[in-house]
Amino acid sequence: MRADLQEQIESWQNEYAVESSDELREMAAQVETAAETCELRRVANDWDIVQYRLRLIEDAIEHYSDYSGTASAPA
Repeated sequence: MRADLQEQIESWQNEYAVESSDELREMAAQVETAAETCELRRVANDWDIVQYRLRLIEDAIEHYSDYSGTASAPA
């Protein structure tokens, strides 16, 4: 799942030649049509959701032993 989310972000970075969802929103403000603006804003919002999910997964991996109860109790 983590790799899929990272791959999606990389895909957007390559497709739109930007590094972040904020840059994509800036691009949306400069396009010719309302349809293009809507599409770029939708992708930017999706990007934010994917980044959020990626952070959740990374946090879960980082704290797996805490969440699973396999860590030893503090002394």
